[in-house]
Amino acid sequence: MISEQEILNASILIIDDQQYNVLLLGEMLGDVGYACIASTNDPHEVYSLHQKNRYDLILLDLQMPDMDGFQVMEGLKEIETDGYLPVLVITAQPGHKLRALAAGAKDFVSKPFDLVEVRTRIHNLLEVRLLYKKLNNYNKVLEQTVQERTAELNSIFNASVEGIITIDMSDIIVSANAAVETIFGYKPKELIGCRINKIMPSSPRKMNDCSLPHTVKSVGQIWEIEGIHKNGSVVPLDMSIAEFSIENTRYFTTIVRDVSLRKHREQQDKKHLDELAHVTRLGLMGEMASGIAHELNQPLTAISTYTQTSINLINTDHPDPVKLLEILSKIHHQASRAGQIIQRMREFIKSHAKHRSTADINSLIHECVDLCIVELNQNGVKLKLELENNLPSINVDQIQIEQVLINLIRNSVDALKNLPEKRQRQITIHSRVTLNNSIQVRVKDNGPGINEDQQKKISTPFYTTKADGMGMGISISRSLIEAHEGTLYFKSKPDKGTTFYFILPMA
Repeated sequence: MISEQEILNASILIIDDQQYNVLLLGEMLGDVGYACIASTNDPHEVYSLHQKNRYDLILLDLQMPDMDGFQVMEGLKEIETDGYLPVLVITAQPGHKLRALAAGAKDFVSKPFDLVEVRTRIHNLLEVRLLYKKLNNYNKVLEQTVQERTAELNSIFNASVEGIITIDMSDIIVSANAAVETIFGYKPKELIGCRINKIMPSSPRKMNDCSLPHTVKSVGQIWEIEGIHKNGSVVPLDMSIAEFSIENTRYFTTIVRDVSLRKHREQQDKKHLDELAHVTRLGLMGEMASGIAHELNQPLTAISTYTQTSINLINTDHPDPVKLLEILSKIHHQASRAGQIIQRMREFIKSHAKHRSTADINSLIHECVDLCIVELNQNGVKLKLELENNLPSINVDQIQIEQVLINLIRNSVDALKNLPEKRQRQITIHSRVTLNNSIQVRVKDNGPGINEDQQKKISTPFYTTKADGMGMGISISRSLIEAHEGTLYFKSKPDKGTTFYFILPMA
């Protein structure tokens, strides 16, 4: 709103070749309270005066010698900067009124003056003029703000290290920031107007629509995709998508981040983990060597005995071929048994590339039990298996999961060694499907448990309670399980034993 004082403080210019009219209008305006009144009898001075003072209202007489009011208005139009001609014309000719309005005047008053009418029209015109100026100022401030924000957003847009690409419903790129050149090798102007599959085979628009099977849209979802560099190389990307509309037209803004360094680091970490796991397997096999040697000694001794019996039988005058065949069959059985033991050792100890396959967790548990059975027997440990039947398959690196199981079993055996000889030593291995459709394995012992101080350190690399241990078993096991998108944790109570759990997703 415009206050009365703002109207009275407005600037007014009176133009009339008759000094009497100038004085009359000036006195009338002064009586009302207008304070900023200027006047001239020379229409040629109007332009310079208005350019200098930018009057809020010009009272213009149409009938003047040399230059009439219509000519003055034409000149004012050329110097008026905001498109608003603040002119109220004064005329004694009724026919001039419409012509004056058509020429750009905002209103008119007739001679002789009706002072009430003149004051009212001047007041109304000034109020409109001041409102227009205020609106114009607001627009300028708004335009300046928009320009500043646009410049700021453009600066952020192009300074971002993440590629920002906008496409339309036809998968056509309509904008791209400077970062796309770093990621894809194309300058933004090379991509605008091209289809998105030039740099991303998977359409973000289609991925966005396919990811919304319900009415509520996912927010902050990140996809791992592969982009195509200008040189033809594949670029691993993290991508998120935002949808917006302008005048009922849908657009999709895609934000992509080059994760090549992260992927390389993950590969290096995986390689390092595999190397540590291999060293740990060597350590485990070294600790198990005496038991394995004892287990191998049994079939080898049997083979030696059966072979000598066969030789003795052949050296008789009438060797019995049926009995000889029976002995040879036993030799073959014992040799196969020894071979299986060696094969299990070879598969477990060898360093190998990551290879996941569908597996049955119960079968893996039985394989590990076969490898550990001698050590269990030597230490008087009873093994109890509580395996749920017909469990869903898992997709794992079988050797790595066997390594985790063997490590947990051997940790339990080591814990049980500290029990008094008369106390029963038992390990229970349990498998089941959890409520959230994962596979859980428990390795439980009835040993002395783990005290609170040790529980805080047990997952720390190189922490061990064994004099000859590496301190990597639990740390490596947890890393291997987490690499399979699983979790490993434990519960322990002093004198009650310890239970290790690991959970793996179904295949």
